[in-house]
Formats: sequence, C-alpha cells, structure tokens
Amino acid sequence: MEMDRLRIGCITREVCIEDTASIKKLVKSHRIDLLVFPEMHDSTEDLGLKDLPEGESEIVAKEMKWSKKVDCAMVMGMDDNKGNVFNVFVNPNAVGNETKSHVYIKHTMTNHSAFEWENYAELCERMFQPILFHGWRIGMTICYDSNFPIFSRMYAKQGVDLLVNSTGYDAKKSKWFKYHKVRSIENHCNSVVTMRFDEDTKKGNPPTYCFNRQGGAIPLEKCVDDYMYIYEVEDDNGKPELDEYYDERKRSIKNYKDIKIPEGHIEKLIEKAKHIDKNIYCYHHKNRNVILCLIKGNDILKPEKVLQLLYNKRLDDIENKSFVIVNQYKRLSKSFFQTQLDTVLKVRAVENLCAVVLESDKFNKCYQSTYCKDSQIITPTKGFFGLDLRRTNGPKHTGLHQNKQWNQNIEYLISKLS
Repeated sequence: MEMDRLRIGCITREVCIEDTASIKKLVKSHRIDLLVFPEMHDSTEDLGLKDLPEGESEIVAKEMKWSKKVDCAMVMGMDDNKGNVFNVFVNPNAVGNETKSHVYIKHTMTNHSAFEWENYAELCERMFQPILFHGWRIGMTICYDSNFPIFSRMYAKQGVDLLVNSTGYDAKKSKWFKYHKVRSIENHCNSVVTMRFDEDTKKGNPPTYCFNRQGGAIPLEKCVDDYMYIYEVEDDNGKPELDEYYDERKRSIKNYKDIKIPEGHIEKLIEKAKHIDKNIYCYHHKNRNVILCLIKGNDILKPEKVLQLLYNKRLDDIENKSFVIVNQYKRLSKSFFQTQLDTVLKVRAVENLCAVVLESDKFNKCYQSTYCKDSQIITPTKGFFGLDLRRTNGPKHTGLHQNKQWNQNIEYLISKLS
C-alpha cells in the first residue's frame, strides 16, 4: 500500500498498556497511522516478560497483541532487567512485504550497549534494515544515539524516508533541535522525535520535534489531551528553514588563544604542516598535534566522508591530537548556508568534539563544541580565529568510545558506511 503522507501520533506521557479504549478512540478519530512512544515507556519486568535476547519473541507478541487492540502500528520504547534499552516496532495490519516487527537496541548512554553484544555484526545486519510501512522506509534510534550520525546513516545508506527517535526526559532544545535537523538534512529524510513529558523536569522545552527532508520544521497539527502530539508528514522535500538558532551572537566566543587559525587562509598552516594522507595534515603547535582535515563542498553533508578522515588509520600513532575540520566551498549560496549548512557545521563540531572552519567565497566561519555538548561560534579577532584546544580532542573522546569492543564495532560501522 502506497501513501503520500503519514499521520504520526507522538505520545509524551505514561499510558497503561492494558488500557486500550481511550487510545483506540484517539487513533480512529484522528486517523493515526503510527504511534510513537518515548524511551523506556514500559519495562519487560513490569510486564512479566523475559529479557532480551531470549524474550524477544515474547516481547514482540505482547506489543503486537496491544497494537491489534488499538488497531495501529507503533514504536514502543522499552527496557529490560539486564539494562538493554530498545524500541520495538509492530504493525498488526502488515500486508505483502511490509515489516511485521522490528527491534532496535540503544548504543550509547545505557548500562548495556548494543555494542557489547558478542554477535554485533549479525545484530547490525538485522537491526539497521529499514522498516517497510505503507510504502515508506523507516529507521529508529533512541535518545542519545541521535547525537552521533553513524547510526541513522546506517539506515540512510539503504534508503530511508523517515527517522523515528524515542527520547527520555527533557533534552535541551538548543541541542536536540540542531541534532535532529541535521539528521534530516544529511540523510535527506523526514524525522520525528518524541520525549517523555514530566512537569518537574520540563522547563518549557517541547516534548516533540518533526522535520522535513531539508531540515525545515514540520508544524504541529494538533495536541490532544496534552499527551498526543499529531504530525502529518508528507512524502516530499519540504522547504529549508532559517531557524531560531541561526543568529547566536550572544553565544559567540572570541578570547581563546591556544591556537590562532588564519581567517580564510588555512593554507598558511598547511604549508607548515606534515602531510599524513589525502586531505589530512598534522600541524605541530606547542605540545599538541593539530590534525587538519580538509573536506570539499557538500561532502560535509555526508557523515561517512567526515568519519573517514577523522578515523584514518595513519593517525593512530600520533599522540596529543586536536582536530580541526576545514570545509571549503568555491561557491556558497547564502540561503543554503543560513538555512542548512550553518546548523550542519555546528553539529559536526559537537558530534566529533572538534573545531570546524568554513572557508568560502562569501564568508568564513568557525565553530567549536562546548563542554555540555552544545556549539559555540568563534568570532575572529584581527584576522584570526582563536581556538580552545581542550574542546578539540576528537571523536574518540565524545563518550562513543568506552572500551576495545566498542571501538571495534564503531570501526565496523564506519567500514560498512564506506
């Protein structure tokens, strides 16, 4: 069955899995195609179910039974007693080659990561298969996994129309908005996020976000009873957006002097640097080895192109590394920069714990990560960007790398993307 749009109902409060009458009524009256629940909405222990992986079929069967009563496909956020946090997709009305059920296991900020499963390569093949639903191809991530492009990109390389993210409590808007906007832009897909609403922790942040394929915000259609947020997502490109975070001059920083990057003239450092590999240079500065990674034009929109540079094997033996991504454009559209590229560069700095420098025919910019994983704009002083090298230690210091097993599986994903 083909559809040109999906109606998605994002649930933001606890709903009793056995109380189906009210949800079914909302689903029918608002013509909902897909329900999305927040992270860890239910626990296998509370439901009397076994833990993953032994209890996967039992968990899916339980959710399928509930979805049949509601008569709607759904993404349910769950956790088990072992510390696995996971999403289960079920479609009680699947026809033809549509996906009946699918499980995604959280990788980061969790007590038991998918990276720690012994058969990760096998799990990976199954987990990153796009969900087929009403002619759409859908991928799932959970909360903090969305802060890193590698997981959603695994779906996107196979073609994906919609990314669904289930988040826990009250993620800071200035971060969550940017991350998910960029996941939509780089993967050219729609995305929807729902998080658990809690009066004590809410602090005014929205519990849901929705973006089109160009990173423009899809407006909320309706909020029902303060816990179901409804979006209608169309199968088209949509429009890009000049969002509220474009002009962040109040958050600009200009007084760091660990290293000075010449504004618009990175070649002055490259001339003094050691060539490591194609588009990779090492500039020794005081006690630091500053790795300069050059990436041309719209290749910055492709996470695998960036990761190939940052994880280059020839960098492994270099100590005390700091990373600077240099994105160079011969011709740069002002509207493209303002509505898309600016946000992409901010997020590239944060997700890789590095500095990002833009050089173009229109203007030059510089960004770095904050300690709380948000972005800063660096204001030039006398023709130089001054960087804080403590914030440029690179992707292996982002929290994505915990141990040897995690490292091996991250490298496996990068190789799959490449």
